[in-house]
Amino acid sequence: MYRVKSAGDHQRRIFCSTEVEAMFGPLVASLYAANRFNAESRQILDNDFFDVGLTVRDKIASLSSVDNATRNFITENMATAQTVLWPPPDLSNGTSAVMHANFSMKDTFVESWIEARRNTMRLAHFGPTFERELRVVRNYRLLFFAYDYLTNSVLVSLASLGDRAFVQFKGTASMRFGGICFEFARQLVRAFDDVGLRVDSQGHVRDRLLSSLAINPSQCAIMGGDGIRELPALEVAYAAFKRRANESTLRIMKNYSEEEVFFITACFNLCRQPTTMRGVFAGGCIEAAANFAPLSLAFNCHKGATMNPTKTCSYFS
Repeated sequence: MYRVKSAGDHQRRIFCSTEVEAMFGPLVASLYAANRFNAESRQILDNDFFDVGLTVRDKIASLSSVDNATRNFITENMATAQTVLWPPPDLSNGTSAVMHANFSMKDTFVESWIEARRNTMRLAHFGPTFERELRVVRNYRLLFFAYDYLTNSVLVSLASLGDRAFVQFKGTASMRFGGICFEFARQLVRAFDDVGLRVDSQGHVRDRLLSSLAINPSQCAIMGGDGIRELPALEVAYAAFKRRANESTLRIMKNYSEEEVFFITACFNLCRQPTTMRGVFAGGCIEAAANFAPLSLAFNCHKGATMNPTKTCSYFS
């Protein structure tokens, strides 16, 4: 198939890794998490994600610019939103190992692959447990976070839990909420974008459009669709961070305040994405941050500076 042997070897490794992920991904993810993601860390993250969701609901409830039908619709979606994070509680007790016992015992690779494929189909009798396994975000590729409109779920890849830029369980609230919680918020707010407003909490697509919450870019400091999409998530993550700002007096960096660390972490995670993903998934830090007054206060930016312009906009006001 390939004229150059090295090309064939490269493609073979890619094929094997993706096929192993497809068939044994849930098992491998559970084993990986067992040593790196203990019950205490899980509880911290669950509490943080809950605070992000609660913050969204509070902000939607206080909006005066939306009608009651739209407000009630979003509130219900937020109340029923799910987080798919590994490992699910019912897989932390060895269930995944039982599901994959004697999964592929053939002698050759081809026979083992066929047997594993057949057994993957047979896992359906495990019901909801297996359905949650299939919904895990693939760990061998970006994105680390995704939102599923039909199931109203935020999917969190296990790979993100091993990324220190996203998660600092032993760090301060600024690192957690500027990192993984900001990424979580970026997906959660999709529940009320132009697509999310057409899918109800049961996954039914509605014919009647509700009032759009989209920002008019002409009202903002910098024209840029990517940054405008990140602004509601930044507002939510920051407000959730402020709820926890007094949980500890620990300061993670000598030369930066906790508020500065929050913004540095959030922008670092956006800007470090591969260039092929910018404008599609990575979003724009400068556009969103320039329209967010707390950033200019944190860094003492003078009025009229790029990051403290005279004209700004807000999503939730």
